[in-house]
Amino acid sequence: MEIELTVSGFVERAVFDDDEIETLHRPLLQRLTRLAAESPRPFIVLLAATAGSGKSILAAFQEWLSRQDDDLLPAQALSIDGFHFPNDVMKRRTILREGREQLMHDYKGAPESFDLAGLREKLKALRRGETVCWPLYDRNIHDPVEDAIAVTEPLLILEGNYVLLDAPGWRDLRALADFGIFLETDEELTRERLRKRKLRGGYTRNWVEGHYARSDGPNTRLILGRRLPADVTLVWRNSGGRGGWQEKTEALHKKGRA
Repeated sequence: MEIELTVSGFVERAVFDDDEIETLHRPLLQRLTRLAAESPRPFIVLLAATAGSGKSILAAFQEWLSRQDDDLLPAQALSIDGFHFPNDVMKRRTILREGREQLMHDYKGAPESFDLAGLREKLKALRRGETVCWPLYDRNIHDPVEDAIAVTEPLLILEGNYVLLDAPGWRDLRALADFGIFLETDEELTRERLRKRKLRGGYTRNWVEGHYARSDGPNTRLILGRRLPADVTLVWRNSGGRGGWQEKTEALHKKGRA
């Protein structure tokens, strides 16, 4: 199946194998529907992965797929990217790296560049059953847009790099959610995807390479090395020249270590 999805201000063309949809994505949404049906408030799913993994596209696809079947609860894809501090704030703040104060903007995408307190408050409001508007990160302007999205659906898929990060503050998110999914991908694959995305966003090649070495690369290794347990882990596998998601099982885990 080929489909166009809008992600962070860009229209993305995505391809999902029909068999993968019927054996993985639809059953997963059926499972989440059953769990969410018992919840008196929005059921919150955390979808964690490294930058460039395809998590935003997957979340948008799950939202679309949920609305094609009356037996599924309608899902709404949300992202933590709208909780980036604005660029003008990051250009005034510093973070500690290698024992030195560095400009936060040079490490945009690092955990410190997010308004974690604001994110936690939004999740708490959702758990209280309050009406919530969500910020959007617009990649056309490279900045967040406050309260751009009305949160309306009973099943929420919140995607982000650090939503399952085992670190102070971030690990609180797991207690504010109901279900966790982690996406495993190869670092070289995600690096190439990030490169293409940021070049398309108007950044220069030198800036993209320098930012990966300084920020995106270390962030990737942090996410992979310090993550909380997930209820479901999906692995990206290439087969026959095409890639797709598979649920990680013990047999697949052993194959990956071989």
